Amino acid sequence: MKNIIIFKFWALLMSMLIGSTLQAAEKLELCTAIDGSGSIGASEFQLQIEGLARAIEKSSVVPQNGSVTLSIVQFSSSVHVEVGPTLIDSQAAADNVAAQVRTISQMGGGTYIAAAIDVCTRQFKFKTGKQVIDISTDGQSSGSSSAADRAVTTGVDVINALGVGSGININELESLVRPQPASEFPEKGFVYVTPSFKKYAQAIKAKMAAETGQLLAVECTQLPQVECKGLVELYYRTKGYYWEESWSAEQTHCEWKGITCQDGHVTQIDLAANQLRGVIPPSIGYYFSKLSSLNLADNKINGTIPSSLGHLSQLKTLALNNNQLNGSIPSSISYIEQLQTLNLNDNQLNGHVPQSLIKLQQLQRFNVSNNQLTGLSPTFLNNLNQPVHLDWSNNKFIDIPTNDVDEWSTTTLLIGVVAIGLVFLFLF
Repeated sequence: MKNIIIFKFWALLMSMLIGSTLQAAEKLELCTAIDGSGSIGASEFQLQIEGLARAIEKSSVVPQNGSVTLSIVQFSSSVHVEVGPTLIDSQAAADNVAAQVRTISQMGGGTYIAAAIDVCTRQFKFKTGKQVIDISTDGQSSGSSSAADRAVTTGVDVINALGVGSGININELESLVRPQPASEFPEKGFVYVTPSFKKYAQAIKAKMAAETGQLLAVECTQLPQVECKGLVELYYRTKGYYWEESWSAEQTHCEWKGITCQDGHVTQIDLAANQLRGVIPPSIGYYFSKLSSLNLADNKINGTIPSSLGHLSQLKTLALNNNQLNGSIPSSISYIEQLQTLNLNDNQLNGHVPQSLIKLQQLQRFNVSNNQLTGLSPTFLNNLNQPVHLDWSNNKFIDIPTNDVDEWSTTTLLIGVVAIGLVFLFLF
């Protein structure tokens, strides 16, 4: 009963905390400024134009309910308004703007980001909702931060930046975004970086969807609010905009890739080999009270294993193998009494294997091979109620033959007692 009360408390707390930063779509004016400078090749410029057009056409990126007014400018040495402020209130309106985007011709010349910010500021009516300037560039400029200050003074709420390729100046982009200091995507005032214009289409969709709040606007009707919020945080913490197969606002939470729901709860999360990166949400264990399987294997996740996983009392499978996780194995995992499979192999974990894992009496598979774990090898897991497939190879364990463990332990104890006795005699 006590554990249930604690879980409900944490669920409520996490819901309040996430709700303060991850909110649904609101009315806004969005000005997107695209780089048309000469440093961008003709084919790359077309990738940018087509990517932007496709993003605008998708209701999962730009809502078509009249909540967004969109304008588009192109900048190089000067700035040209390509699409004046247009209310996106239907698919036809979105298609019309996308068609205009596809007719944009590259200007060529230098890169004048400051002027783009000034021109975008003039597109806004500042009547309702918020105002967001969205800069996409492959280069660098000067005076951008002062232009950003002018925009904020006039009434602009947010300035975000998308840097493309290797020629960008990250420091400059971080200095121009507002609010300050620059935040991690998708918070307000972020710098989002993509390696090339080949990735631009995916990047601009993710960026605009974050600015319009579309993924967060999916109505939570099938699950408790805390579970919906938990899924959204998982998406952003593991950089869902880079996933091989991402989630869409055109689907419900239970239709998203890798999510299995049953009886009104998330019961399985399987996002293995889906190009996840970033970190596992530290509070993930407080979101999903009925989760039986969590599989995030074969990705590029870094950071540590959250201790909150110990609150997933229904979990039977935990697979975090083949990532870039570091730190120690949290002893809180021993609280997951129904756990049958624990795969943590092929990471960068260090420290000892917690002795408390002996509490996992349902464990059938335990793999921590190919890490940097130290201390005694976890032979104690051979004493569980049933045979367990164990693999702790390629670590830095001290291996002691099983039949020598008791003798070794007794000898160590005697040495310790004698040492304490000698210290006592010396002191007194």
